[in-house]
Amino acid sequence: MPIYNLKVRYIIAIIWSLGLSIFGVFIFSNFVYRGVRLDRDIFPHFTAGTFIDFVTGLYLLVGSGFSSNLFSLFSISNLQSVGFFGILFGQTLWPTILTWFSVGLIIGIFVKGIKHSLITALLVYVGLIILYFLVAMFAGVNLAGGNIFTTLSELLTSLIILIPATILSGFINGPH
Repeated sequence: MPIYNLKVRYIIAIIWSLGLSIFGVFIFSNFVYRGVRLDRDIFPHFTAGTFIDFVTGLYLLVGSGFSSNLFSLFSISNLQSVGFFGILFGQTLWPTILTWFSVGLIIGIFVKGIKHSLITALLVYVGLIILYFLVAMFAGVNLAGGNIFTTLSELLTSLIILIPATILSGFINGPH
């Protein structure tokens, strides 16, 4: 396999996984995720004309993939009131699971091998986290302080779903 073809596969995997990780929760929830609609709530920020509105729209779009908190969803009180399957297949967690699992599968399909797939997935994930923190900073959102546990658990939730999907897909697709 020529080097050029290998680079193209990495680039395709990164572009597809970035696009799916940003828009995935809306795709898997019929374009309404946690009461937020793309056409009514996010896209008007991009056409408002100010930098703050644009960055706020970008924050809402990028942050939608990180908005499920596995630890608070599976708390004892929530498990008693809703139940395990109610939480798992509810409108909050299921689109996040499908999004990050699909991102891992797409990376594993284009990038062969467990090691290369995992490295590419972590590269995409870290890039998204950096973008998420940058747009949150410019949008004036407080991710630290009192929200640090929530922010870290939301980031860890997506990572917990991404890693097994990437390993599984890299294993199925075969060695590099």
